[in-house]
Amino acid sequence: MQIREPTARDWAAAQKLSFFTSSQLFNPGTNTDCGAWYLARLLYRYQGTDDPLPYALAAYNAGPTHVGRWRRGAAVTNSSVFLSQLDFPGTRRYVQTVTRRYAFYRDRFPPKSGH
Repeated sequence: MQIREPTARDWAAAQKLSFFTSSQLFNPGTNTDCGAWYLARLLYRYQGTDDPLPYALAAYNAGPTHVGRWRRGAAVTNSSVFLSQLDFPGTRRYVQTVTRRYAFYRDRFPPKSGH
């Protein structure tokens, strides 16, 4: 996962890791833990929308500042309108691709009840 150093420092502080260096992100387990933590944080940030996933993925890919610019009018809570306002073609493709893959695997491996 591609994690920027400020995000990694936030993760390390949240995990109470006192001797963290960004080079530790080259460890696949550490990298995955940090990236999953950040994605969960983004999903929580956009939970007031009809579907937080597109917002979180766009923020993960392009940054929360750009998401703030794209969240205007109905796009504040309507993910379809939000997607139509993404003016970075690469981010739009990323969000659509990951969303499709998520749906594909969610249907084949449904979450355990109670989750």
